[in-house]
Amino acid sequence: MKNYHIYALGNALVDKEFEVEDDFFQHESIQKGLMTLVDGESQSTILERLMERYGLKKRAGGGSAANTLYAASQFGANTFYSCKVANDDFGDFYLDELGNHNIDTNKDSIRSDDGVTGKCLVMVSPDAERTMLTYLGVSSELTSDDINEDALINSKYLYMEGYLVSSPDACKACVEAKRIAEANGVLTAITLSDPGMVQFFRGGLEDMIGDGVDLLFANEVEALSWTGEETIKAAAAALKTIAKTFVITMGSKGALLFDGDNYIEIAAHQITAVDSNGAGDMFAGAFLYGLSTGLDFETSGRLASLGAATIVTGVLLNRRGVNKWLITSIVVIGYLFTRFYFSEASDLIEKVDPAITGYLGGFGLPVAFSWIIGGFAAALAAWWIGKITLGLRTDYLAIATLGISEIILYVLKNEDWFVRGLKNVYGIPRPVPYEVDMQKSEWFQSLITWIHKSEFELLSQSERIEKLSEYVREAAVVFVKLCYSGLIIAVLVAFVVLSSLALNSPWGRKVRAIRDNEVAASAMGKDIKRQHLQIFILGSAIVGVAGALLVTYDGIFVPAAYQPLRFTFLIWVMVILGGSGNNMGSILGAFIIWFIWIQSGPMGLWFVEMLGNNMQEGSASLEFIEDRVHYLRLVFMGSILLLIMRFSPGGLLPEKNKEL
Repeated sequence: MKNYHIYALGNALVDKEFEVEDDFFQHESIQKGLMTLVDGESQSTILERLMERYGLKKRAGGGSAANTLYAASQFGANTFYSCKVANDDFGDFYLDELGNHNIDTNKDSIRSDDGVTGKCLVMVSPDAERTMLTYLGVSSELTSDDINEDALINSKYLYMEGYLVSSPDACKACVEAKRIAEANGVLTAITLSDPGMVQFFRGGLEDMIGDGVDLLFANEVEALSWTGEETIKAAAAALKTIAKTFVITMGSKGALLFDGDNYIEIAAHQITAVDSNGAGDMFAGAFLYGLSTGLDFETSGRLASLGAATIVTGVLLNRRGVNKWLITSIVVIGYLFTRFYFSEASDLIEKVDPAITGYLGGFGLPVAFSWIIGGFAAALAAWWIGKITLGLRTDYLAIATLGISEIILYVLKNEDWFVRGLKNVYGIPRPVPYEVDMQKSEWFQSLITWIHKSEFELLSQSERIEKLSEYVREAAVVFVKLCYSGLIIAVLVAFVVLSSLALNSPWGRKVRAIRDNEVAASAMGKDIKRQHLQIFILGSAIVGVAGALLVTYDGIFVPAAYQPLRFTFLIWVMVILGGSGNNMGSILGAFIIWFIWIQSGPMGLWFVEMLGNNMQEGSASLEFIEDRVHYLRLVFMGSILLLIMRFSPGGLLPEKNKEL
């Protein structure tokens, strides 16, 4: 099985985007609608004039191939990118952008100590057309040595951007990558990238294409320019000589696809163009995602057309007679307004180094206050989601809530302009002492000395100092862990007590009645939907407090580290194991699953050692098993779940039926 859906080679460029007027191109003698290569000094001159006249709209990690991978990764594709950046601030920024989008790269080999990271000035005119001035920097130094052969061989598609043709070394790297891919059954794909590349670097593109590629991307102008034909139909026929399949994007006219046997026309989604920057790359990313995950050509094309369109979705609550198009317009305008003004603020925020300035935020309040805020934030989100979904049938309700949670998750992971992540969070204050401070504390040292008094009396002065230092270090770690455990237990006890009191109250009996028989409860005059919303909000508030506690314990907030397996489905296993409807059962299940989850690593290693006793050292079978030890954790979890559901469906501590 392939590890990656797409492996790409491309220029690593930090995009600086500006919205300009058409007269700017005339004044600066810039050819509109093309990508033009310039030297560093010329780019700096134009940059100063752009900043002075228009101001920076946004900054992002770019490059044609990188933008394609960004799109594919957002759909869920596993991707790998080979590029070249310098050891400078722009290089750090670019690698952070790749990491934020879960794009793998060979970080150790792509950094260059000489030169600067490439930059691209993206100028968007009122007609939504983009014009680019590019200084490649060290990205032009991409060579065959930068190819990660293992990642390439274990990919379904090799994707190459045509812009690489401007560098002889990068062009040779593409030729070599194509050779490796074809030798190992990896499908090859290339984009012509820009009419300027076709016009001025045709020879290099022919070298990259060689005797043909499996998939070719081109826009209408590029296809006509390459083939020398006057119509798309004739151009499509000519492209069959260099590509087994191809995609020709035609803007508002949609796209023309050739799947090797038939032509497929894909209509464009009719929207008003605001900024076409990256639309073609988005199309390629979505299309490659579709093909690499088993979708057919037409379905992949429709997915790509939808992805390339600027789509903004809002909740259309027209029950009060508000026009849905008005609401949509408000959402769109609000989104664009926010993005525009937040871009400048984001740049200012990114200039702050939290490692120097220290932790930002909190208003000087105790960190425990964040637990309450976490609960309130989760409750507010639950109210909004509940208003949308709680009218649905049970199965649709589950699908909708899970879908919305994934949307929120991807916003946290990818919308860095909105969710700052770790940009300015450094060293979240702890509610317990630091281990180092405990080691320096005189009372703590005195306590450890008193505990080990009898042992120290038998030791010399030097031995006593050495032992004391060792015991203090170990005890400090244990003490801090106990403090955290005490806080968590205190919060847990508080919730258990409050939930027990609520359950035995008239309100709790009403909730139980609704759960057991909604029809009967409704017939007795109970507001079922309102009660469902209350429970949904309360449950979410508890989860919010738990999440805040987890962040406090870890000391950092990393949205990209959130894994549904660990923080969603594993919780379900805990509840099923302990007993649904029983608070004490849920707590018992949590502790059992936590222990097994922690110990599954050593258990897996022990299991592999047992299997390996009868295998020859260094054998392929043994290596295969050892490489997959981490999968045993999932096997253990699945086995426990199956056993409980088979032999004790109600869990270890089933709910006790009480008379209402």
